Amino acid sequence: MNLFEEETVRVLELLRSGTSVALVGMIGSGRSAVVRAVVTELERTGASVEHVRGHAGLRKIPLAALRSLDLDAVQRTGGRPLDLLDVADALSRRLTASSQPVLVVDDLETVDPESLTVVDIARERTGAALLAAKRPRTMHETDQVLTLPPDQVRIELGALRYDDVSALLGTTLDGPVDSGTVVRVLTYTAGNPRLVVSVALAAARDGLLTRYADGWRISAPDLWSPSSCGVVESLLHGLDRPARDAALLLAGLGTQPLDTVLDVIAPSGLEPLEERGLLAFVEEPDGRTTATITPPVLVDCLTYRRSEVPRAWARAVLAPHGVTPTVDLRSAPRRDASRQDAALARYHEVQADVLGNARWAQWEEEPTVANAEAYLSAVWEASPDARRVEEVFRATVVPPDAADVVVLTRYLTLEAQWDGYVRRNLSGALARLRGHAHDRADIAPELVAYDLLLQAAIGPIPDGYVELLGPYVESDAPRALPVRVLAYLHTLALEPAEARRVLETDTPPSRFSEDYDLFRDGLLSLVRGRWAEVATVATEAWSQSRRDLNRLGQSVAGYVASLALFVTGRWNEAESIMHSVFVLGRPSGLMSPLHAGMLRLSGLVAACEGRVDVAESLVTHADRPHTPDGPGPTTARAFSDVVRGVVDKDAAQVTAAFAAVADERRGRGLTATELLELLLQLVVLPDVTGVRRFGQLVESHELDELVPLARLATVLVVDDGLPTDDEVTALLASDQRFVAACLVGHAARTARAADGARADMARADALDEILTRFGPGSGPHALDATHREASPSLLTDRETEVALLATTLRNLEIAERLGVSVRTVENHVSNGMRKSGARNRDDLSQVAARRAR
Repeated sequence: MNLFEEETVRVLELLRSGTSVALVGMIGSGRSAVVRAVVTELERTGASVEHVRGHAGLRKIPLAALRSLDLDAVQRTGGRPLDLLDVADALSRRLTASSQPVLVVDDLETVDPESLTVVDIARERTGAALLAAKRPRTMHETDQVLTLPPDQVRIELGALRYDDVSALLGTTLDGPVDSGTVVRVLTYTAGNPRLVVSVALAAARDGLLTRYADGWRISAPDLWSPSSCGVVESLLHGLDRPARDAALLLAGLGTQPLDTVLDVIAPSGLEPLEERGLLAFVEEPDGRTTATITPPVLVDCLTYRRSEVPRAWARAVLAPHGVTPTVDLRSAPRRDASRQDAALARYHEVQADVLGNARWAQWEEEPTVANAEAYLSAVWEASPDARRVEEVFRATVVPPDAADVVVLTRYLTLEAQWDGYVRRNLSGALARLRGHAHDRADIAPELVAYDLLLQAAIGPIPDGYVELLGPYVESDAPRALPVRVLAYLHTLALEPAEARRVLETDTPPSRFSEDYDLFRDGLLSLVRGRWAEVATVATEAWSQSRRDLNRLGQSVAGYVASLALFVTGRWNEAESIMHSVFVLGRPSGLMSPLHAGMLRLSGLVAACEGRVDVAESLVTHADRPHTPDGPGPTTARAFSDVVRGVVDKDAAQVTAAFAAVADERRGRGLTATELLELLLQLVVLPDVTGVRRFGQLVESHELDELVPLARLATVLVVDDGLPTDDEVTALLASDQRFVAACLVGHAARTARAADGARADMARADALDEILTRFGPGSGPHALDATHREASPSLLTDRETEVALLATTLRNLEIAERLGVSVRTVENHVSNGMRKSGARNRDDLSQVAARRAR
């Protein structure tokens, strides 16, 4: 196959017309392939082609690039010492042997200056068209000796797109490749053709790709193979030492704030990397700009060549700036998820723009419902051009007898979303849906269902939804969308048994519901206490959506997975998934509240961990104007006040904010959402009112799997008691282990921190003992500890001794110094942080220093 046929044809047309061409591309971009194809075709058609090839190793040898001229023969002919004019004469004679002279200079940046001078003279004499193939010029380079014609045409070879990579992989591996593997290769190589081929061959050879009956699929955690390093590191060919050092250092650092990078590395080292496209910048949700080396495979190769990056050197360079390498530079290659997220986000943006423009052109040519739906579907989950969308809805005529009911229904529901979310006209959206339902009985069930769905998404759950949807569900031929919407509304109303009963209805598949089904099923399992199951299923769905380039699926699955991961204590995983969604940009329609909800949840994690600036920035982004409250947990604007209360270490504000959120949820009939947000309150800062309400909901809705957790919360927070050994044992083996640990830790700190006679040290000690059964680091210290000054008097002598060493030594080193086990050190650190309210080891050490004084 010829990936560059279009570029090759264009270069040939220009050269044959006498126009010179600058062919610009990175190493591995396909530049040499285009040059070879052009030279072959020109020679086949009788043109006089002089092909001058550069070589980095011969850059300082005069006339090395013109070795094809047989310079010894030229010197013998002249009978005197060879000068540049003699060589230019010989080159000119060869060019004028044909009526179509063409000069081709390949790898221009590596051609010696003397050869360039000769080429320049010969081109001026003969008027030959010039093809100069080169990489993008870096800012620190001096101008080439070769004078490029002012009327030259510049052709740039960019990265391959999905379809190109898929075709190239199919040819390279002699068989089809599944979409997930194509996306992984695309993001890993940033679409560089040479890297695509190299990575694919190395992965197949090393068993990272496996050929199945239906084609090639990735069969390993990643595509890293040391055997591809030679080709990959050619990207650095010709860089000077400062630039290579900068690349090596950035590979070890991973993604870092741009300000930090500029403090550590001089611009002279960064500029060549940026000009070559090896430095990527990403604007984070908190407003910071971060920098990282790209493509990801280059990072892995650089960190694999660990002998080139001595650890002591890296530490010495970074120490004055307070920066620590994010990996052991002597270990296996680093895995930096954010660089893959950034690459995938850029790919989404490019693909959505290309597809959207193509479908817009189709609609402009023929403004039918089908073309309108195709355009809207292409741009909907990104940030569509509001002017274009308004024009589509204004100019598309909906025929009364449209045959494709699926496309028609999809178009009408998108228009209703636009009315409700962008135009802020919910009543107009509902009136439009009801009018179409009256006119089109064949799609009335779907439009009625969507009417109710939109009401619940923006406002209260509508009254009488069972009576409205029941006939469509109980009929002899139940419709898919009404069944799924009815189950969803039952879920929001915390009627899981009814939701499961409705879902047992046998219906045909529906293209409307797949991603929304995950949202409903995730909430349904969360309220039933099956959090580990939700985390597994939703994380896999998120991964599959990334492989399928399904942006809507990534948002929905990422949101559900993050909630489940949060309540099971896997905060790092939750943040990684949420970040991967954030870099895709803010979506529109029904997904905009979901996106805001993830921003608030990520802000809550940051606030609990003491990352104040990040938390404030995230909730500020979440509270942008015109984003309505959604039906899911954390999607209410009032939840931002919870995060701000944690940031301000104001327990009263947090409690009041949770109460306001609960009131808003009850007012909309979103009982399931209220339950899940009460669950978040048990993690952050439980109070008597919230615990009692949580227990009432669990009991009244027969949520048996949450009963042990509700009972523990009541015993600890309402009754100020102690759980039995059997109750603790049961929770240790359940999905509720993390939340239970948070409750026990809160109760222990509350008992120990009470004033005077109210302090119950015996109960606090008993709770500390229970907490050790959950293991070190069980639960955040949350707000109840951080809103007051940490108390050094609570630490034991041994905890103080360990704490004073905790900032400079690792747990293993502390254990060796004190002659105890690592587990003992972990327990001392954990207990010390719990008792003192310290947020990290540095805080704990400061508390211990005050006690030591």
